[in-house]
Amino acid sequence: MFSKQIANLSLNLCEEKKGEDVKIISMKKNSLTDYFVICTANSDVHARAIAEEIEKEFKKKDIELLHRDGYSDGHWILLDYFDVMIHIFTRETRDFYALEKLWQDD
Repeated sequence: MFSKQIANLSLNLCEEKKGEDVKIISMKKNSLTDYFVICTANSDVHARAIAEEIEKEFKKKDIELLHRDGYSDGHWILLDYFDVMIHIFTRETRDFYALEKLWQDD
């Protein structure tokens, strides 16, 4: 599966689990990864539920998770799928770090 397809699948899974303000940001110019997927959850429990759904569905498709961080706290969960990095935030944490403003081209 190509990185754009993985990013789109991530977006769809976030939205299915009622994640809000889901965005895909191309990172190809920065060479860290191909895409960031950014999603807002209503709570840390909701963030973990979104992450679990993504991990479950990706495992079914043999998409390998390289690293997961922030799961126990739940305010910012990072799922690293190498070419796609998925960031699941609570509202306050997303507003504080403002990744879109740091990385998105205007």
